[in-house]
Amino acid sequence: MESGFSMDWSDFDRVFERMIRRTAPALGAAGLKHAAAYVIADSINIEPRAPHKTGGAGLWGSQKIQEPVITEDEISVSCGFNIVYAAYQHRGMRFDGTYVVRHYTMAGSGKEFLKIKLEQFGQKYMGITADYIRGNWTTA
Repeated sequence: MESGFSMDWSDFDRVFERMIRRTAPALGAAGLKHAAAYVIADSINIEPRAPHKTGGAGLWGSQKIQEPVITEDEISVSCGFNIVYAAYQHRGMRFDGTYVVRHYTMAGSGKEFLKIKLEQFGQKYMGITADYIRGNWTTA
């Protein structure tokens, strides 16, 4: 006598394929965009901080988070500060090597304020992304 059971996996296969092809990348992209806001906030609040000019929005007011880009191989989000001054301050000099920043007028600010945050807190940002995906995951 044989024993056992059988199951119809067609619904599972259909839902699983939809999750892998559409839901997972879309949630990953939204999660990365959510984490990008933390990168910007950390760049403003944790040393070395992004410098800003007093008396106006300056660098801090130019913060920008691009819409995520989803390709077959990766999901990416660009974030930072959207003015030429930001690149100059981040590198500590102009792209041509002239006008080296010798002194940041705002205490606690310094060059590579974005890059250092990604190095220091990269795991935190990935955790924020993962938490976002977990918190928003549905099979609908």
